[in-house]
Amino acid sequence: MIDSYPAGLQGQVGFFRCLKSVFTQEVKDFLLLRMKASKNNIKPIVVIDDVTQDIEIYELDSTLQNLILFPNNNSNLRLRNQNKVISEWFVRKARAQISSNLNTQQKEVLIDLITMFLYHHKTLNQGQQTALAQLEALI
Repeated sequence: MIDSYPAGLQGQVGFFRCLKSVFTQEVKDFLLLRMKASKNNIKPIVVIDDVTQDIEIYELDSTLQNLILFPNNNSNLRLRNQNKVISEWFVRKARAQISSNLNTQQKEVLIDLITMFLYHHKTLNQGQQTALAQLEALI
């Protein structure tokens, strides 16, 4: 049983975000328990494919027992677009968190650089670009 959010799973306002490689039965059970614990936790789960960055959205069924794949339609278009924009950041950040080849300090530096570049859209200087490339090569 999972006690806290694993790397590759985030709770956001209005939805959960998860990598497809992390979206195991154990994580599904964890999310089901979280949703059943409070009506405020019943929200969609956005699953991002690690490789293609395609997005699937799952919702809790009416019996509160299973997660069902939500069809692609206009009702979830905003949620899809919102997550598509930051999917590369999320995938690269999660890979850095999960990597066992990096120590804690290296992971923190790498995540900070990825966040600056892909989430905040800041231009990295030459030293930061070199550090980012070297740390990502270790993953």
